[in-house]
Amino acid sequence: MASVKRLAGKMGVLRPVWWAYAAYLRMVKPTGMHVRTLVVRGDNEAFLLIKHTYRPKWFLPGGGIERGETAAEAAAREAWEEAGMRSPDAPDFVGLYLNEVKGRSDHIALFKITNWQREEVPSMEIAEAEFFTLDTLPEDTDPGARRRIEEALGRRAQDSRW
Repeated sequence: MASVKRLAGKMGVLRPVWWAYAAYLRMVKPTGMHVRTLVVRGDNEAFLLIKHTYRPKWFLPGGGIERGETAAEAAAREAWEEAGMRSPDAPDFVGLYLNEVKGRSDHIALFKITNWQREEVPSMEIAEAEFFTLDTLPEDTDPGARRRIEEALGRRAQDSRW
């Protein structure tokens, strides 16, 4: 899909192809389910963000839910795979959000981990994993991640849309 979009951007003629593909996704693809995890340091003092090797923004750790896996298990697995964060406790459920982007309609289950240990996990997918306070969030932080951090800190009301 990204390659189709890239081509559409480079060749204006293919732009209608991209929009047709997006419309196709809206009509026939079922709603997806993903997870994101707020990994918190201290008393909500800093939050873990990751930067992928293939995407330009900073995101909360997360991804898809595998067959036979609960959303909480997926959140814990993604925190481990993407940032080496392992918790002896199950992640706490924070909320369920609608994410409508580029023709897709997904739901994101957000979890929170406060008790964790960090280990180095080599990953070809993750370029960086760092903790940030609200005041030090990078400019290129994903808007949904920024909103969830602001909500966790009580700086904004919880919204049901990512």
